[in-house]
Amino acid sequence: MKHTKKHIIAIILGFIIMLTGVFLSNTYRPYIYRKHLFDFHIADTISSWILVPSTTLIAWGIIKGRDSINKILICCVIVLFISEFIFSNTFDIFDLIATVISGSVTYIVYALYMASRNKHPKK
Repeated sequence: MKHTKKHIIAIILGFIIMLTGVFLSNTYRPYIYRKHLFDFHIADTISSWILVPSTTLIAWGIIKGRDSINKILICCVIVLFISEFIFSNTFDIFDLIATVISGSVTYIVYALYMASRNKHPKK
């Protein structure tokens, strides 16, 4: 199966989101720590917020849509949730919460996108 334009866009968008997370981890997080600001643990959980949508888009683009994006999103949330227990040196409940919320927000954005696409079908 050949990569379509939408799969290539999904991969590129996934990498843009991932690079945004790297940028925020290297700028926002040190700023918050340096100024001793409380930001509701956002600086500590940037990777959890960013990894769900970026890995979902990249995986869906690479798999070329053989599975629905919903299945891939659920798999990404489960894998990232489990990896918090296996690969993390420090257990942080806020990372788990951020992963679940990020998955929910990603699903809502996707559902709204699909709803708007279905309202205005291509001619």
